[in-house]
Amino acid sequence: MAALPTCYRTLKVVTPINYAILPAAANLECQMGIGSAGPQVTPLQVSLNRCHGAGLAVDSKYGPKTAAAVRAVQAANGIAADGIYGPDTRRVVKWLFSDGRCLRVLGP
Repeated sequence: MAALPTCYRTLKVVTPINYAILPAAANLECQMGIGSAGPQVTPLQVSLNRCHGAGLAVDSKYGPKTAAAVRAVQAANGIAADGIYGPDTRRVVKWLFSDGRCLRVLGP
């Protein structure tokens, strides 16, 4: 399997009634970890705070505290708890949507 690209931007995931902003590369299949920084980290931090109670500073930097929050979500959902954000993690994170609900984004 080819290595996943690094998330470097965001994409708006739109439903008929709301939307969420998620980290992305050419599409949602990307990864990031400690050292990643930029607007692609922000929606992950916001969703970890609002939907998972992480209590992170929203600073757009994927540091040790963001990695620990990702690990906690991974472990709670039975996937490899490595602290690295990727497609499996995207599917178990509850994302903050524009209507204030926290929902999973399961698609590709």
